[in-house]
This record gives sequence, C-alpha cells and structure tokens, in this order.
Amino acid sequence: MNRKNYIWALGILFASLCAALTACVDINDVDGTTPAVPTVNITIDAKKLRDGNEIGENAGVYEFPPDSAANVSLNNLDNNQVVFVHLNLSGGRIEARPVSSWKTSADSSSNRTLLQPGQDAAQAYQPEVTRMEYMPARNFTPPEGIAALPAQRRSLTARTALTENDYTVDDSKKTFWVQTSKWYEIEATLRYKSEFCFVWVADENYDSAGNGEFDDNKITSSQAFTLGEKFNTIYEKETAILGYEPGGGPDGDGGIDGLKPVQIFVYDIDADYKKTQTGGVLGYFWAKDLYTQTFWNSNNNGYKSNEAEIFYLDCHILDKFPSYQYSTLIHEFQHMINFNQKYKLADKSSATWYDEMMSMLAEDLIDEFIDIPLDNGGHPVMGRIPLFLSEYSKSGVNEWVSDRIISYSTAYAFGAFLVRNFGGPELLKEMMNNGEVDEKSVVNAVNTLTGGKWTFNELLVKYPEAFVFNLQNDKHYTFNKTVSANINGIDYTYKAFDITTITRSTRASGKGQYFYPSSDEFSVRPNAFLAVSNSQWESISGNMTLNLQQPLKDTRVFLILK
Repeated sequence: MNRKNYIWALGILFASLCAALTACVDINDVDGTTPAVPTVNITIDAKKLRDGNEIGENAGVYEFPPDSAANVSLNNLDNNQVVFVHLNLSGGRIEARPVSSWKTSADSSSNRTLLQPGQDAAQAYQPEVTRMEYMPARNFTPPEGIAALPAQRRSLTARTALTENDYTVDDSKKTFWVQTSKWYEIEATLRYKSEFCFVWVADENYDSAGNGEFDDNKITSSQAFTLGEKFNTIYEKETAILGYEPGGGPDGDGGIDGLKPVQIFVYDIDADYKKTQTGGVLGYFWAKDLYTQTFWNSNNNGYKSNEAEIFYLDCHILDKFPSYQYSTLIHEFQHMINFNQKYKLADKSSATWYDEMMSMLAEDLIDEFIDIPLDNGGHPVMGRIPLFLSEYSKSGVNEWVSDRIISYSTAYAFGAFLVRNFGGPELLKEMMNNGEVDEKSVVNAVNTLTGGKWTFNELLVKYPEAFVFNLQNDKHYTFNKTVSANINGIDYTYKAFDITTITRSTRASGKGQYFYPSSDEFSVRPNAFLAVSNSQWESISGNMTLNLQQPLKDTRVFLILK
C-alpha cells in the first residue's frame, strides 16, 4: 500500500474506532504549564486492530491523538498482551515522570498467573568479556583542512624505502609508539605476513616456547598465524561491501607507509593485564597514525604517529577469548574504512553513534565467515542485545551517553532493525558509499533501496515495533528476519534472531523484552522509546478500559497488541 493510501486508510480506521470525540472540562496539567485539553473517548476493536484489515504492516498498532487525553475502551481481546510505547522525539530527556497513566477495569477472562518483575529465577546474562572504548582514539578530531586536500595528496605520506618483500616473519623488527599516562615505544617482531596484513607481536608478549597457556598474556606463533588468516578472510569480505582503507585496493598506493598489507599490532593495551582480567579495551584504530610524525611535530600537539594503516589488539583477550578479538578485527577495520570513505574521500565526519553502528553491523554480517555464530559472546547479537532489552530507554539511537556501553547496545539494535527491514546487506553498503554520514546517510540509503520518502523520525516510529513483535511475517517490523544479498559475487546474510529467547543482562532477570510497569515513573532519552505493560495486561481475553493522560510535547504514544 502506498503512503497516501495508508494515511487515508488509517484515517478511516481511526473514525471507525472512535465512539465519540467529546471535549471535556479536564484540567489535566502535566507540569503546571500545559493548558486544559480535550479528553476523547476512543473505542478500539482489538480483533480488527490485530487482523490489520487495510493497514497491513501496522497490524496491532494504534497511535493516539497527540494533543488529547483519552478514555479508551479496548474490546474483543483474545489472549492478547497490551503494550503502550512512548517515543520521545522532543530533543530533550523526559525526566522521571510518567508521560501517561492508565486505570484498568478489565473484564478479562484470563486466569494466567504471571511473575512480577524480579521474580524470574533465571540468571541474568553476562558476556565473558566486557568491552571498553579506547578514549584517546575515540576523542581524536582530525585537523581542520586535511580533508579538503586534493585526492592525490591525501595519503599525507613520507614514503618508506621498504616494500613487502623486505619484511621477514620471525626476523623483521619494528618499534611502535603507544600511550598510557605517557608515550613510550614497544619493540615487536613480525609473526605473520600475507597479502592483506602484517601481524606484529610485542616481544614482551610473545610466547617463544609455544606452551599454549591461555592466561599468561603471551601470544604464540600459531595464534598469530590464526589471527592473520582470520583477517585475510575479513579483508576480502569487508572491502567487497564497504570499500577500502586509505591506500588500499587494486589501484591503491599503499597509504602512508606505502605498504598494501594492513598492520596489526598485538600488545598489552593500557598495561592492565592480570590473570583474572575479563574486560578492558579489546582493540582500537587511531586515525592519528594516518598522518606523518613531521606533520604532528609541526602542530606541536604531542601525538606520536606509527605512520601506517594500523590497528591494535590486546594480547590477553586474544590469548584467552580469541573469538572476541576476531570480531574486533572486523569492528576496527570498519573504522579505518569509514575514515577513508567518509572523511578523506567525502569530506564528512561521522558521529560516534553512526561509526559504531556501522562497525557492529559489519561484525553482524561478517562474523559468520570466520565461524562466530549468533550465540557466541563475540557476536554483537549476544554482545549487545542482552543490555538493550532492559536499558533501551537510556540512550537515544543517535547519541552517545556517559554510560557508553548502553549507547553501544542501542546503536547496534537500531542498526540491526534497519538492515533486517530496509534492505539487508545492501543497506550497509549504501550507507557507507552514499557520501553522507549520520541520520542523512541512513535516510538516503533507506530511500534509495525502498524507493520511499522516509524521514529519520518516521524510521524511529517503526523501530519500537521490532522491540514488541518477534514473529517472522510481513505484517510487522522485527529483528526475527533473515535477509540476504549477493554483492560483488559474495553471498552476505543478516540472520534472524528472536529477542524473546535472549536473556537480559540487567533489571528483572529473564528472557526477552523488559516492559516497564504501568505504575513506574521513568526517564526517556531523546530519540529513544519506552514500552509499558504489566502482568495484568498479558494474555487478556475480553474487554479493558484505560485512561490515557495527555502526552508531553513531541512524545508519540502507541497502543500495540501482541
């Protein structure tokens, strides 16, 4: 159904559902400044709403009038769950108070006994490894004017006289600048070499005896070999869909170091190793290395450049939790490609949420090529969705809050929703290659692939449906959809996942979405949503009446029936 007919059909449905629209004397101020508003009486036939009739993909979804309170009669429920969703499009946080409240006088035939939040005996899910950002790299701002250089000068290089043939495994040595509280150099030896990468391991973190211990902070030649082989696969799959790093590709000049292989340096990031360590900075890409040391010296800002297309991996995590580091290779490589495709070639600077979303979508797509399934903690589905299921209201999809691990989860969930409903692997490709960043890149990519005229807010309106619904059908937006495409001769697949089977990592332990109780006060970040339900609103058959307060400005409220 086209958009014009959809709007017309929704208007007809609204008219048929309303028993009366009656202005009342109802002083229902939210904060003392909201003027009196009319209260409308709305009757909804649950069966018609769930069946969808002419509203197709929005079956089970009803949006309330924006400037009215409402008395709602919900009839003909048939073993349904009632969910109210608040979507905050205001641009500011809604602070710790209900947008809406309800009173129920349920005529319900349900006799199901449900556990209250917190009563579920299941243990909360905790991944093996806690991922942290490397803040110096995250906070790096490219110097002004560099992106405007002519394309043929953008390698910013002082060429080395060495070629790939001059490097020998277990023989060639190199020092790398790293930083904790100060800059210092670490000596490393080349432990793997291929067409696509060099793997350097810090000498102090190399296991020359090859004893195979997995908590000694040392990497063997065999582990370096496996890492390099994994990256070879990653390089071919990731560049085929996203494009190349600076200086990469068949026609590339090798970038700042003049070498086609990407450099990977394995060392003890932040010097924080201990045998019991299960988290920290897993790896990072830092764009300062794409500029010469001479350039940084002239700017007098203290940066030390390794003058290479390089990213860094933590040796302990690689030693003990290798699947996390193989996925990290995909993640950090996207950052490197993103810098080239967006900043150097398109003169655009990506916001953190967008760049991180793209990296996690790359992991989601390419992990299967290196044998990391969806149920592995190194995969973003299990690495990010458990936290999203309970903390989704605490970070908008396009912001980066102080509790950054929540923003990782919401950015990934939004991206996972987009690719599974608006174009699959081709959407990721289009977002990278459309010359835009952030919200504009998302919207342009969606409209290019769908032929639609979506806005970012319209995409946000559909997003909560994927949180509530989990069925594999064409009536609803969902995460539970597999989407494939052949791109440059490679078959890529985003696999379906059912969020109701995933154990939450916080709040009431258990599986699936956390619905906030209707009696709770809450806070919702801008461009985030909150879903409200309770045990009395599940498996209801019969009738239900509710009272809906006037929503705050720029907050959209939906009734969703499961």
